[in-house]
Amino acid sequence: MNLNDMQSVILEPVFRTHNVNNLIATSWYVISVRAKTCKGFSLKCSASIESGYPPEMPSPPTNLKIISMDKRSTVIQFSPGYTGKTNILRYIVEIQIRSNNSHWENIEV
Repeated sequence: MNLNDMQSVILEPVFRTHNVNNLIATSWYVISVRAKTCKGFSLKCSASIESGYPPEMPSPPTNLKIISMDKRSTVIQFSPGYTGKTNILRYIVEIQIRSNNSHWENIEV
């Protein structure tokens, strides 16, 4: 739906609720309701809403475990943390040689 698109739904007079579906997350909408009689239309009652939930900072992964290890490699496993109401784009694994605390190497997975 484009910014200037408008969609209408006609409800029978016995209905007082209506589900508005397929909204685009974190988009702004104006929803209006008006009555119609044989004399014409009433004024609109409108509300502005933002759909979905705004994203938040994710929490760190948990339960980091070393699954296997050999001379030159290791396999790690972890559990994802709270996503922050959005999709995780990537995890960054940082490796630091214990004897040199000033240099981290990032590996994107």
